[in-house]
Amino acid sequence: MIFTRIWIICSFVIWSPLAFAKLSPHPKLLLISFDGFRYDLLNATWTPNIYKWANRSSWFVNGVRSQYVTYTAPNHMSIVTGLHEPDHGIVSNYFYDPATGKVFDYFNSTQEAGVVNASLDMSWYKGDPIWLTNERSDSSRRSVSFYWPNGEAPFPQEPHKPSLYRAWKDYRNLTQWMGDVDDIVNLFTDDKDPINFLAWYIAEPDHTLHKNGFYNGALRPMIHQLDELFGYLVAKLHDSGLESELNVILTADHGHAEIQGAKNVMCLREYITSEGYVLGDHMMYPESEELALELYHNLSTAARTMGYKVKIYLKENIPDKFFYKNSTRIGRIVIEPEVGWAASFSKSCTRKKLLETYGPGKIKFNSSSHGMDPDRWEMRAMLAMGGPSFIPGKKITDIPNNIDLHSLMCYLLAIEAAPNNAGMSVVSQAILVKTTGLPHVDTSFSESLAFTFLIIPSACIVVLFMVYICRNTVLSDNPKWMWTRGQYRPLHMDIFDAERVRSLYSRHSELFLMSLLPKSTVEFTDPKFWKNFFATRKTPFEWYGDYTVLGAVLEKYLKMSDNILQIGCGNSQLAAQMYDNGFRNVHSIDTDSAVIEEQRHRNRERSELTFSKDDATSMSFGDEEFSVIVDKGTLDALLPPEATEQQLDCVHRMFHEVQRILKVAGRYLIITLAQHHIVNCFMEHFLTTGQFLLRVHEIENSASGFPMPVFVFVATKLRNVMNMSMPIELWRAGSDRFEKFVDLHDVLSVIASEQEFNQFVHMCSRVKDILSNSDYKRYNAVTATTVILTVGCTLRTLLNIGVVNSKPPIMRRTDVRIKLDHEASITIESQNVSGPRYCFHIVDDPNVKTFNSYAVFVIPLGREGEWIFSTEKGRKTLRQQAEKIDFLSTGSVDVRVTKASGESSVNGKWTVEDIVVDGQEYRRLIFLSSSNIVQSEALLKSKKGGKKAVDLEHMTCDHHTLMLSGLALLSQNPLSDPAAAQLKVAVLGLGGGLLASFLLRHLPKATIEGVELDRDVVTVAIQWFALPHNDPRMRVKVVNALDYLEETSTRSVIAMNLVTRDEEVARKAKRSMASHFPTLYSISSDEDVNEVLLARVTPNEKFNPVEFARSLRKDIRWVHALEPVIARITPVPSQ
Repeated sequence: MIFTRIWIICSFVIWSPLAFAKLSPHPKLLLISFDGFRYDLLNATWTPNIYKWANRSSWFVNGVRSQYVTYTAPNHMSIVTGLHEPDHGIVSNYFYDPATGKVFDYFNSTQEAGVVNASLDMSWYKGDPIWLTNERSDSSRRSVSFYWPNGEAPFPQEPHKPSLYRAWKDYRNLTQWMGDVDDIVNLFTDDKDPINFLAWYIAEPDHTLHKNGFYNGALRPMIHQLDELFGYLVAKLHDSGLESELNVILTADHGHAEIQGAKNVMCLREYITSEGYVLGDHMMYPESEELALELYHNLSTAARTMGYKVKIYLKENIPDKFFYKNSTRIGRIVIEPEVGWAASFSKSCTRKKLLETYGPGKIKFNSSSHGMDPDRWEMRAMLAMGGPSFIPGKKITDIPNNIDLHSLMCYLLAIEAAPNNAGMSVVSQAILVKTTGLPHVDTSFSESLAFTFLIIPSACIVVLFMVYICRNTVLSDNPKWMWTRGQYRPLHMDIFDAERVRSLYSRHSELFLMSLLPKSTVEFTDPKFWKNFFATRKTPFEWYGDYTVLGAVLEKYLKMSDNILQIGCGNSQLAAQMYDNGFRNVHSIDTDSAVIEEQRHRNRERSELTFSKDDATSMSFGDEEFSVIVDKGTLDALLPPEATEQQLDCVHRMFHEVQRILKVAGRYLIITLAQHHIVNCFMEHFLTTGQFLLRVHEIENSASGFPMPVFVFVATKLRNVMNMSMPIELWRAGSDRFEKFVDLHDVLSVIASEQEFNQFVHMCSRVKDILSNSDYKRYNAVTATTVILTVGCTLRTLLNIGVVNSKPPIMRRTDVRIKLDHEASITIESQNVSGPRYCFHIVDDPNVKTFNSYAVFVIPLGREGEWIFSTEKGRKTLRQQAEKIDFLSTGSVDVRVTKASGESSVNGKWTVEDIVVDGQEYRRLIFLSSSNIVQSEALLKSKKGGKKAVDLEHMTCDHHTLMLSGLALLSQNPLSDPAAAQLKVAVLGLGGGLLASFLLRHLPKATIEGVELDRDVVTVAIQWFALPHNDPRMRVKVVNALDYLEETSTRSVIAMNLVTRDEEVARKAKRSMASHFPTLYSISSDEDVNEVLLARVTPNEKFNPVEFARSLRKDIRWVHALEPVIARITPVPSQ
């Protein structure tokens, strides 16, 4: 037995390289983009060929998220570079670069001579597109770009351009497209010099949508042409034998949204001056800051007063989540229409002209646009991928970013990706053959053996050594270096013995460069220490982050014309990075002459960047010489926690010098870790002057894996001394607005909480190291559950922790990660109130090979009793839906107002609430006694006088739309002429009556009966949900629905909403329904757990959902909306 096991292991080690060697040295990949193809246009009715292919491939059914702004050129560049738009340089289709005075207009929207060639200058382009990365990885690889936006542009790194390219052109001819397919197949199958990567772009349906919108009939023929083209491609791949070798990714750059009418177009030039600025696609570049503020005021005031749903941003106020600030090419003013709206810089655009042209009785305004918030569903593009490396028949509901396609493509091509912003956590769900990501071992048998017996063992030794080192280097010293007063306290790490760690450091100081670290905080203030530090550490020291981390905040307070001073520059590259981002007037000082000489040598090509030796406590500059002063870590270095009088005096002298040389309206920016004594010293000094406005920005610090957040203190100098106390403004990381504080104690409290949270998150990220440490076994009494969540830090210093699960979960090791065989849970109890304050459940997926990310789902208050949250099986289901983002919840409710509440004898306590979710107002009926069930939800609309009314024209509940599809099963087909359909419809479970009201309004000859067991609910429906109970065609019966069905003699079709996540319960329900009805269909919701069962009393073998959906009328909006729903109806198989 032992010999057998050894033989198996040895066989794998010897032969596994040979298995890799059989893989193609040139994996083949075809990337296709149909411009503006929104994800929901991919359906069985409009695109049968693409739909069929997507169903047997890996299909991201909710689409892919674009980058901001959602325009063509920048998003196509993001897809092939994996970079956010400011990072690859193409920030729009048409934009201006103030640093060079040049205009980028690749699509020639200005029709100016030479502008296209000027837009192909190498200086515009950053990053490394996939076609160049592919060719650079092996000289025998070949890449091709067919019409890809900027696909022919030269990039800085060789080979600059792909082997073959066809420049972008806007052509819309199916015959030409099919000719391209023939060329593509020939290129991949060429016997002499085959390609292995091709990117292909087609400018449709974007052009058709811009010109015609969704509803005038022009879109569908164009979509059919694209579908026919794709069917032709699939057939050609099959006939050529490429089908089994070529991976295909089909996507688009963005979605589209219908502009709701001419009144929804904001003609921007009507509200601004005609000169003093340069325009971009959606941006303005004013010549002065004064003009910028004037333009911003005029446009934002116009949008507000005229009712335009158009967002006007100053560049610094663009939400951080869009990654659209850190470039000089982005305009000072950015304009973003909301979905359904548009903004135009056209000189011919006037509101009067639009309304005259498209007014009532005149031609209809048909147009669609993009450029909106990429988080809106309308902006999402389609994404499907098929081929030998993808899972067939896989439908994925998670939504990736389009930059993630770059990482995926590098993985499929087995090449090392250039630096990028992309990830793989979502797109990797589609991958079937994981080994395709391994680099190809293109070598002889002897080299393979060398790889096996030399490189792999060597790597294993290195890994084992690093694990040993990591295991023995978990800090456990008292962390009170941060807070020493009052209630501000850090998290502790007391799992590991501090003395053992110190002894380890003393034995291995050469590994950890401990000689660089100060023996005490006092050394931070000693110039000799820093001289030795910079002499020993040759590389730039960016402990507090570089410009990529700090730039978003710095650019809020820096202007190109500013005269900037950096004090205590050290060997940091911050000044050079500011220079490279357009800030030319930067002077840096330091007390170390060697550092100054090094900086001068390193930046000798940056002629305007200057350095000098000077002392920040006694500077040689004149009064009011600088408009911005930047301090990166100098204050932290000068002021230890237990500062002497001499050290405090040194800091105050530096503050006074800053006040002296700073201009009026100048900004003093301190980049700091914001320790308690630092905050106190800074705030007390500048608050007492009465001449400074104070702000605090929190920055997420990713530099060197440091566990603490970095803060930027901003002191803005006023012309006169203010005799009143000024509030302190604080901007948390990830927030889009300031919080104002009057009390310094409140500012300290917020900073403390942010630091504690960041430290906790940092320690949680080290769970792998702690759980792999042998010392973990010594703490098994705490149970694995506590160690997993607390990650070696003792939350007992903050909260009382109790363990819920009595048995520790079994750990299963895969790769270097730890996984749980079953769920683990702990509760955290309050200090003051008995009982659990929080309950944490840790749910791993045992089928995932490696963990690349985690998610935290925050359960809303009152919903903890729901099946999906309260049971282990339910939480497993939730885990499968919660892999794509870090922190999740069931919705972002912005505003909640309780309109009414009460208690019924049937359903218990209830409440009616008006809420605002993502800017839209809704009214909800909630049963509090039944796990907070939202029984009914209605859209609210504004009436004259500002009053709100229930909108009975729209249904917000997805299952109502699914139930309406049951009308398709009726033999008389009421959907062909709803106005003439004489039906009798019963709604069992009236609730708020929204489905009944909708049927009453849209089936004018039908009789509607609402059946409800709870009389109080009927009253609520009438009073709060506008149930038209007085309409002669509406009858409301307060009876048991079962009794009602017993008394009803004629039944044709029944639609029942099945709400369960328990598969066994669902099977039993379907089995029971099938035993009573000869015809049973089902249709599931894409958005939630609802599944509607559709049953007929009599058989209907001729019903074809897809054909029926195609026959629906297009001129009736609500009927047309049922088309994709009915097409999804499927027969229920025998249970």
